Amino acid sequence: AGARSLGIKQRALRLDGPRGRGRADGLALPLAETHCPTECHALKLLYQTHSPFARKVLVFTHEKGIADQIEVVHHETSPTIPNREVFEQNPLGKVPVLVRPNASALFDSDVICAYLETFAGPKLCPQEGEARWEALRMQALAQELATTGIALRWETVRRPEAMRYAPLAEGYALKLTSSYDWLEANADFDAPLHVGHIA
Repeated sequence: AGARSLGIKQRALRLDGPRGRGRADGLALPLAETHCPTECHALKLLYQTHSPFARKVLVFTHEKGIADQIEVVHHETSPTIPNREVFEQNPLGKVPVLVRPNASALFDSDVICAYLETFAGPKLCPQEGEARWEALRMQALAQELATTGIALRWETVRRPEAMRYAPLAEGYALKLTSSYDWLEANADFDAPLHVGHIA
């Protein structure tokens, strides 16, 4: 587990995505399971390669076994260059967004994954016992790591040099290294795969 999480640490410290945001306030309660063949084919995922939150949803679809039944449409998004097509589906102007044919679009990776969990396939969002809290806690940490890594890149690379604030960048870096150390010491990477691992 230590070597695995160390690899995660090294990759994340080289994070090169410009933006993204997620929420870690929990997963929906179990819903009636939907069988994918009649609905998945009409779903469209608005996606961006360097968004860790869009990647989370894409990996979730693969682990769920429905990735080949969802259309993935790449969209470039940036806080400084609005993407009008994305804004039409998500007032925050961010990906991921799941466009549904006969219902409103869903946005935020937590919401989308909770929805996809209702489809047939492996269960990736534990709903009971300590396993639920472990998955939610790891998801919360993983998503804050992604958010902090993006913020660090803005503060050290993307923002004009004259506008950068070194103490803020150092604070972000401390959050990252502290969190990776916690993962190495506490995360159970041998547990059955869940949404926290995917995040």
